[in-house]
Amino acid sequence: MSFTKIYFTFLTVILLAPATLLAEYPERPVKIVVYTAPGGLIDITARKVADILKKNFVKTPVIVENKKGAGGVTALSYVLRRPADGYTLFGVTNSLITKITALNQDSRLKKLTFLAKMVKDYECLITRKNSGISNLNDLINDAKQKNGAQLWAGPAAGGKDHLFALKSWKAFGIKARWIPYRSGAEALVAVMGSHADVYVGNPADTAGRENLKILAVSSSNRLPTFSDVPTFGELGFNTLTNEAIWRGFAIRADAPDSIKQSVKDLLKKVSSTKEWQEKKKKNYAVPIFETGKPLLDCILAEIKRRKAFSG
Repeated sequence: MSFTKIYFTFLTVILLAPATLLAEYPERPVKIVVYTAPGGLIDITARKVADILKKNFVKTPVIVENKKGAGGVTALSYVLRRPADGYTLFGVTNSLITKITALNQDSRLKKLTFLAKMVKDYECLITRKNSGISNLNDLINDAKQKNGAQLWAGPAAGGKDHLFALKSWKAFGIKARWIPYRSGAEALVAVMGSHADVYVGNPADTAGRENLKILAVSSSNRLPTFSDVPTFGELGFNTLTNEAIWRGFAIRADAPDSIKQSVKDLLKKVSSTKEWQEKKKKNYAVPIFETGKPLLDCILAEIKRRKAFSG
């Protein structure tokens, strides 16, 4: 090979190397794993994120994969078995954290880096309009008359909704019975079918269901879309204020720091789009974007609260 050919070959390698090293993430399909069945709130969130990413910010496929089972342990185990290359994201909620903690699996959460909290839904109590329970005071009186036989429904045991129910019973000074269902949708069907008295959920759960009524919501102020629904605070139950389920995303802790930052930047871009903001508000949720130490402190507090309850 002549000197000229060697020189140009070397020059080509030098010029192309930075492009290879600085290739933008993602270069191949990204998978978002969620711990619920299709239709769950974190599943809906993950699919909206994937949709906005594909339409606006990435050229590769973004695939949502459901790994339901064992209170979220199935999905967590799957994520931790995947390569630590940053191409598997995990859709997480504080309800997942409480379930994992209740199962004494919280040490495994240290193997994740929580990237961002992107949306929150305030807790509320929902019943049927024809149930004879018109307000929170009616609910409390009915519970006292039934002396432990009032039925409260929600998704699974040990999650955020279940803990909110237990906290509510303590605040109201009542006894009731928790009926866990495989999903929030099934629990709602039970309430609508008169198989349960109360559903613990979020305002979005009433969308398109005119036979349901929200008795009170945990927001600090009344929600604009539900201006006729009182807050727990204004009814005298301040300990139930600002209770919410949040949704966000995590990644394996040993993934490259550069990719963690790239994913975080992409999630920030998604949260800033008009489509994301309008979709969340339409679903009665509150769009947020929280990262770093505030998010970590929030997660540690969730674990601490769940352990205190167990103890």
